Amino acid sequence: MGRPIMGETRKDVRLNLFFEAKDIEKIDNYRFENRLASRAEAIRRLIEIGLAAADKSE
Repeated sequence: MGRPIMGETRKDVRLNLFFEAKDIEKIDNYRFENRLASRAEAIRRLIEIGLAAADKSE
């Protein structure tokens, strides 16, 4: 998977991310408190929450 060709759009993109251990612990706590099936789902939801908060602050 390289960069998209000019004008090409992708619906789904896979990213490799690195987190500090303390942040993974927080993500996992959020996951278990919210009974989410995977760490990836917890990260997606946390990003959505953060983006929504950023939109409201503008």
